[in-house]
Amino acid sequence: MMVGGARGGSPTGFSLLELLVATVCMAMIAGAVFSLLVGSAAASRREWNALEARRVANAAAGAVARDLAQAGAGLEQAAAVQLGGERIGYAEPLPGGGLRVVLALGTAVEITAHQPGSRYVVDAGGGLGVGDVVAAIGSPARPAGAALPLGMVTLALPVGAQQELQVAWRAAEAAAISAWGPPRALLPALVRTYDLRTADGALQLGRRNDDGARQPVADLLESLTVTWLLDTDGDGHTDASQAGAWGGTNVRACAAHIEVAVVPSLTLLPDPGTAVPQPQQAARWVTLRGCS
Repeated sequence: MMVGGARGGSPTGFSLLELLVATVCMAMIAGAVFSLLVGSAAASRREWNALEARRVANAAAGAVARDLAQAGAGLEQAAAVQLGGERIGYAEPLPGGGLRVVLALGTAVEITAHQPGSRYVVDAGGGLGVGDVVAAIGSPARPAGAALPLGMVTLALPVGAQQELQVAWRAAEAAAISAWGPPRALLPALVRTYDLRTADGALQLGRRNDDGARQPVADLLESLTVTWLLDTDGDGHTDASQAGAWGGTNVRACAAHIEVAVVPSLTLLPDPGTAVPQPQQAARWVTLRGCS
């Protein structure tokens, strides 16, 4: 029996072999198209991961750089009101790659009298109150570039047009004040600490104000390095550089170079034989002091 027919009596339609060949060809074409689409999607995802990693790196480096720049301008401006423009060491590297930054919240308040028990008489117009964090500035023997002693106001009593403040200093800060001499002023400040913690196999950059709760800044970091340009002999000229924390109390940092590397997310693993995406990097320069 003929499958279909034609006017000339010749048979029409496809044989079973022809159908099998056509099916195989269509399957091969469909597979090639599917592989192309999957490869394109994977490449697009890897490119998106790289862009996202670059954005995170820029955000992390920018956050640290902004705080360093703000700290420098704020502290020097506030100190200039009472202390004739004394330059202050406001950034302190911490072990493990962390960083402590002191941000000025107002104008330095001059101390008019020192009382026993870490009590200070200041102008009431300074607006300091219980719970405020203050930095002791203006100690006569404080080495250039040394970290500022930081304490918290635990008592504030009115004394006529002035007020008497009691400040609780930690042991290290109290020892520094004792060695350097009484401070000339108290500066209301915000202490901001950056630290690195391991999370999900990578580093997480976190930020904490004073002793408050830690807030994540950026995830999937591979590294965060701060290289400091140093004035080791105090002559106002940069003469050394060092990554991480530096030793000694007489060293002044003139600038900081912040480098952040972020690991791209591998939600879609690259095909065998393709290169693993490289960490995306960002860098910022921040001038800290008037060194040349």
